[in-house]
Amino acid sequence: MLLKGGCHCGRVRVEVEVGDAEDAEREETMAVGVNSTGEEDMKHGGANLSKTTKKKKIVCYDCNCTVCYMRRNTHFVVPLSRFRIIQGEECLTTYRYNTQVAKHTFCSTCGISCFYYPRSNPDGVAITLWCLDRRIVEDDEFDVEIRNFDGLHWEDNIEKSGISEMSKE
Repeated sequence: MLLKGGCHCGRVRVEVEVGDAEDAEREETMAVGVNSTGEEDMKHGGANLSKTTKKKKIVCYDCNCTVCYMRRNTHFVVPLSRFRIIQGEECLTTYRYNTQVAKHTFCSTCGISCFYYPRSNPDGVAITLWCLDRRIVEDDEFDVEIRNFDGLHWEDNIEKSGISEMSKE
């Protein structure tokens, strides 16, 4: 599934492909009855009409490193091949600090960082959850999991976090 997003002023626009291998399947049992007006009425539990729906699984990280904490950046990582800047690349500014590996990009007009290139995933890109056009946290088509990542102690936590695997095809 293709999701689009961008910065606050709209100058920077991106798209990202999510889903496929990350899809989570859930089964929902519904009871079908007839309400007082004679219409079908679906209720959870009761009789057994089984309906299976596919949800797109998105694993996000809420990092407490000095940059992510100040920006309140909750992000998910995808392979570079699933990401594209569709508008405004010339409006991007990059900030680097400490090891100089991560490239924290943001719009030079409004200051919003809708994506960045993380130190943990040099072969991927981190998409800011809150910068997507579609509010997937509130969307029934998505299963969004938010994990905490202790970025203040990056070296001690990177291996056990699993985030490095998120950018693999």
